[in-house]
Amino acid sequence: MDFTLKPLFFALPLLVLVAAIEGWYLQRVRRQAYDWRAFFASLGDAVGRRLILSLLGTGVVGVLLYWVWEHRINTIPMDRAWSWVLLFVGQEFCYYWMHRADHRIRWLWATHAVHHSPNQFNLSAAYRLGWTAPISGAALFFDYGHGEPKLGSTLQAVRAHRSVDPFAMPGEADLTDHVDFSALSQIAKSRGARWLGTPEQGRWLRALGIEARADALAAFAPQHAEALQAAKDRLIGEGQMGVLFKVMGLAGPRWPEGAGF
Repeated sequence: MDFTLKPLFFALPLLVLVAAIEGWYLQRVRRQAYDWRAFFASLGDAVGRRLILSLLGTGVVGVLLYWVWEHRINTIPMDRAWSWVLLFVGQEFCYYWMHRADHRIRWLWATHAVHHSPNQFNLSAAYRLGWTAPISGAALFFDYGHGEPKLGSTLQAVRAHRSVDPFAMPGEADLTDHVDFSALSQIAKSRGARWLGTPEQGRWLRALGIEARADALAAFAPQHAEALQAAKDRLIGEGQMGVLFKVMGLAGPRWPEGAGF
């Protein structure tokens, strides 16, 4: 094992030991009630999470982080004092927004809620983090583009919802181009991710049952039936978003087939 990982390897056992000492101190010295069942529940959560990580690896998130590392602009030297200060502040800044997202985004809260489940605020709650974070290693990408290799430029400009010459009004139009999903899938597979496919958005949504869902919503709210029909046609229509837009799915190597792919 690389010596740089040894502190992380011993961090959890040390934290569990300190939490046990805290429980003994609160119960025996301070004469306070201590929830040992919650202590062992947190321990089981930590052990289970470690087993899942060992089985599934880093998943899609690890693949993307590895790709970012391989294409980094610069490497911060760690033999300078300012580097440690900069990285500490940067880490705290990023962690704040990650933690804020954990509380505001339901998908992330589904895992983070486990951390807030103990009835007592003690050290054992620090390593009760849930199991689903490491196994939610999947990603969906929606955008207009091509799923097969394609030659030529797709640069375009849009202003006031209309296509304009990209060079006619610099700074006044939004520039965009078609996503090369073929290249992205090859990059993901080269880093160990599993490519589920890149179907057309219309076909993918039909496979998930968008037509039956739209009919059910229209039956429940007939006053909105026309708007629902228009929205559905826009999403899956061949002359609108159904063909031009694609859906690319990525997952961990051991994940099952994704719905719609």
